[in-house]
Amino acid sequence: MILVLADDFSGASEIAGIAHRYGIDTRLITMQGDIPDCGLLVVDTNTRALSHKQAIMTMQDILGKLSGLPFDWIYKKIDSVLRGHVLTEITQIMDALNIPKSLVIPGNPSMGRLISNGKYYIHGQPVHLTGFADDPEFPVKSAAVHELLHSAKAKYPVQIQKKYTSVSPPVVIIAEAASRREIYDWCEKMDDPVLPAGASDYFIALLTMKLLAAKDRSESVTMPSPGRRIYVAGSLIDTDNVPFDSCVMPVPIEQLESSLNECFMAWMRDIDLKLKSHQSLAIRVGQPGAGNTRSAILIREMMADLVHAILGKYQIDSLLVSGGSTASCIVRKLGWHSLRPVHEYHTGVVSLMDTNDKSHLLTVKPGSYNWPDELIN
Repeated sequence: MILVLADDFSGASEIAGIAHRYGIDTRLITMQGDIPDCGLLVVDTNTRALSHKQAIMTMQDILGKLSGLPFDWIYKKIDSVLRGHVLTEITQIMDALNIPKSLVIPGNPSMGRLISNGKYYIHGQPVHLTGFADDPEFPVKSAAVHELLHSAKAKYPVQIQKKYTSVSPPVVIIAEAASRREIYDWCEKMDDPVLPAGASDYFIALLTMKLLAAKDRSESVTMPSPGRRIYVAGSLIDTDNVPFDSCVMPVPIEQLESSLNECFMAWMRDIDLKLKSHQSLAIRVGQPGAGNTRSAILIREMMADLVHAILGKYQIDSLLVSGGSTASCIVRKLGWHSLRPVHEYHTGVVSLMDTNDKSHLLTVKPGSYNWPDELIN
């Protein structure tokens, strides 16, 4: 078994989709049910959505429950732009499994995301000058990798390296890689034991290095007709161009906490009205302006309640969810604790089904990725 720990649901589903592409029997779980027997187990720890203290406690609990689980190797999936409690979770796994080194390759060169001279760039632009600067929970305010990681507070030394140089453990090495070929070079030079941590390009390289050939799984499941679709965008910075009629949050963000019940009821009335005449519908925040951690939490929880209410009243075939924290909140609200990937549109855009509820298709993507045309047209 391959074990993957991902700090949010979209990252977990991205890994599940890649494993599906490689023909591996895969399950994505939330640790709220039994641990299934499969070829690849990816755990959505949902720790990116938690405070630092809560994330530590959650990881301790999850690592305790997974202790004794037989696996061939482990991978720590992190956010490709280093949001979240990255070093804390890596060092927790190192300590729990007695692994003295971690090789971290955060970038995805295939998507124009890479580290150069200690700074993070997206398509040549410093990451703090992109939309990630407006993240309500982890606003990116610098392109310097040590600042993004808060390396000065790390338990173990953190080194950024252009080429692999042997370092006495314990240590966390952050690798610069400008291409997939350079990621493969890193994989070849790093000796065991080591905890690999990073994004999807690194994971694909590891699978390939272990002599697994990608398989065409496009016909492995009969994809249902999209049918009635609900598109959910929980981000305060909504850039998705989905051509569905929208139901926008009916109160200003700054008034949300004081009017939760009124907001939910008004939002649901608008949804009921529009679903009488529309096949598909988008649920959006739809408001400009900066949010904060509290408002982000309230919005995704309310969106999960809305989805739960909608599925209880209407025959909905597909849920399209943009954003890992929102997706994680929804699946937990619906009681979907073990999902299997059924289709990968492209890296990061993955359809899954709960193993006990096969009446709905869930398709998830990170907020910064685009929806494929065939899903929204």
